[in-house]
Amino acid sequence: MNQLGNPREGIATLKRAVAIYDQLLALKPQDAGRLADSGRAWQTLMDVASSPGGGFLDFNAKDEVMADGNKAITRFEAELEISPLDSAALLGIVRVYTTEGGVQTAVDPLLGMTTIRKGLDTFHRLPAAVQSSPEGLVEEARLASAVGLAQYRMGQYKEALGPLERAREILDGFAVADPKNSTNQSRRANVYRTRAGIDFYLNKKQEALADYRKTIEIYDGMVTVRSVCEGYVAKILAGQGRMGEAAPYAKASIDDLENLADRPEATVQYLNEAAIVLMVTPVLSLRDYPRALRYALRADQLSNGRGSVYLPMAYANNGEAAKALDVVERFMTMFPAPPPGQKPSDARQNLENERRDIKILIKTGHLPPGFNQ
Repeated sequence: MNQLGNPREGIATLKRAVAIYDQLLALKPQDAGRLADSGRAWQTLMDVASSPGGGFLDFNAKDEVMADGNKAITRFEAELEISPLDSAALLGIVRVYTTEGGVQTAVDPLLGMTTIRKGLDTFHRLPAAVQSSPEGLVEEARLASAVGLAQYRMGQYKEALGPLERAREILDGFAVADPKNSTNQSRRANVYRTRAGIDFYLNKKQEALADYRKTIEIYDGMVTVRSVCEGYVAKILAGQGRMGEAAPYAKASIDDLENLADRPEATVQYLNEAAIVLMVTPVLSLRDYPRALRYALRADQLSNGRGSVYLPMAYANNGEAAKALDVVERFMTMFPAPPPGQKPSDARQNLENERRDIKILIKTGHLPPGFNQ
């Protein structure tokens, strides 16, 4: 249900299943098998809550994800007290820490890295034979990808390339052996997408273009992520003066994301991605600020005021500077300032830049050049 675009019903169904597993566990609380079943159920619920609709992690669900994940870990650890050599329980804990760290990374990459390292520590408790097994290699790749993403979010671009390369090696190897494995393809595409972002920041535009195109190729069947990457390809091509090549990518990206955002069951992620692409597309004739504001407002409403980091930008582009400033300052409380001497996360830095630009709008009546980049 989650992958078919109905995450709310999928989560409701999983919650009913979790309740049943916990009822069975309550009857035999020292049963290792029932502890394992309940742990896996909570882990599955955490996975769906962390990425409703698939494709993107939802940082707004962080509290729910952490609560579900911690319940899973409690059950896996209880199982290990009964069966200390059970590698499946250790793998379950690794998976939980990897997902929790990924969601935390979107808000606080330093905290996310701390959680991911707990996953690494647990992974290294596994027997060598399990670590090198196909199942173990999958978890090594997920951890390496998560480390690379956290380092990317902290601005440690060059350091992130090593873990991402290890993840790519493993996942590309699995793709050769099983090219129709959609889960592996999704993880593989995420590695290329993260590397493309790093290439872009390192001003390696041709490498970024190649990695985004590779992501589009892999994600051909997943509209959300493919469409976002098409938008990035359009941006790079336009920056190189290749507007004729950029325009089809830009239009395809917008058409797909608008279609997703206009659905009654549209998730916060779909609405956010549609809002931002309508404001930053390099094809100026395709920009639609009023529509972007409608999407951002709906995302904010669906998440009880926590969901659309693009709402300040949408307000500003529609001339509502006071509302834009109010919202950006509200969002800044959700993304902590870094400790003294450390760089802010990308999300925090973007909000600080946005607040600066909105204050310029209030003072001069005009947004500074480059606001919609």
